[in-house]
Amino acid sequence: MATTSSEPGPQPSVSRHEPQYDLDTLINASPDELKQIFAQLPAPSAKEMDGEYASEIPAYANVKDRTALAALGFGDWLGKSYTPTVYKHHQGHGLNQWKQPDGSVRRVLRFAWDIEPSARDGRSSLVMKYAAFDNWGRTITLIDEVRAAAKGLYLCTFATAVDVPGFSVNGEGGFFILHGPQKPFVGPDDIVAEVD
Repeated sequence: MATTSSEPGPQPSVSRHEPQYDLDTLINASPDELKQIFAQLPAPSAKEMDGEYASEIPAYANVKDRTALAALGFGDWLGKSYTPTVYKHHQGHGLNQWKQPDGSVRRVLRFAWDIEPSARDGRSSLVMKYAAFDNWGRTITLIDEVRAAAKGLYLCTFATAVDVPGFSVNGEGGFFILHGPQKPFVGPDDIVAEVD
């Protein structure tokens, strides 16, 4: 006679996107709260970082950071684009999107990226390296990091080795938020402009 087990079957694994946060929570968090949240988040998978992602800046820094970004002369910062296509020895590459006065989008300020230990806490992050290209980010040793806050929502940090008044001082940058992808990846406006 067959017996049936009262043991439950296999349980679904916990999503690597736990704990879940929403966009409003991240936008309205203080710098200290964002540091605590970032410290517990996982890195995104390489495959999920594929497309164009819209940006938000936390409320505490929105005016300051948007002013600093506008001063670069690229336009109004819209967000970042990623592709998991290998670039040299890196897992992927990407760029920044900037809205122009005529409504068009400029795609410049490229970076390479890898999933690797964070310079902040040694835990895994998607680490963006502007030094892989010949651009403004390289001149200030800009490093961005990305961790997954929920499906399609990412809490990110930025820091520079060189002081950039109003942007990053003493190696302390700040936070930004990405959500998406909103659209498929589109490459840079000029494929050779930032290449050594």
